[in-house]
Amino acid sequence: MNRLLYAGQNGRLQEHRSLQAAARSGWDVGVADRLIPLPAGSSLVHLPGRIPLGQSAAGATVAVEESGAMALAAVLPPGYLRTWLPAYLDDGRRLD
Repeated sequence: MNRLLYAGQNGRLQEHRSLQAAARSGWDVGVADRLIPLPAGSSLVHLPGRIPLGQSAAGATVAVEESGAMALAAVLPPGYLRTWLPAYLDDGRRLD
């Protein structure tokens, strides 16, 4: 299981004991099931004012209740996605 990472009140990285990592796409929040190893040159950044969300074993989206907890985001190096992951059109054709 990919456990939820978040920043505690002191700003240090915390791993949640029971929640799975979640991802957001637009308004949808779901399981982060397409994770890759963090590439060299990446940064983890705090998202002040954002509540960390995870997925319970039952599949419910759950907020971390710890006082002062902050969500995190991974910022990938410039060009990483374009270099490593192919892009696709709506009809399934690959862009090279």
